[in-house]
Amino acid sequence: MKRTKFQRLIALILALTFIMGGVISVAAAETAGDDASSVTDSSIADIQEQLSAISYEDYSAKYADVPSASSEIVIDATKYDKDLTTAEVTVETYDGVQALYTPSVGTTAWKVNVPTTEKYSILIEYYPVEGKTASI
Repeated sequence: MKRTKFQRLIALILALTFIMGGVISVAAAETAGDDASSVTDSSIADIQEQLSAISYEDYSAKYADVPSASSEIVIDATKYDKDLTTAEVTVETYDGVQALYTPSVGTTAWKVNVPTTEKYSILIEYYPVEGKTASI
């Protein structure tokens, strides 16, 4: 009989611990409000777009007759489109190179002139900033 009461007491304590943990998590999320964002935040539209995207194999087959690029297009990251950019970006110097600092929220846009229809590879040079919580 004593063992049954002890087991019930332990079960009650564990149940209360789980409930309090859930309440604290919900309260913390509500306190963060709309200003909180996560790298994993995705809207339903973003997820649907990813699910309906064609595979690289299908894309490659669809554009098999398009030649590979014969020249390169270099985009100066500091010359972004201010009208289409929603992020509060700044031009900074890292290791002697001017670069565009982008915060964890918002978007940055560039207008690019692509002179011919060809398959281009994309190379992005970036500097990870210490202390930033966003995933590169």
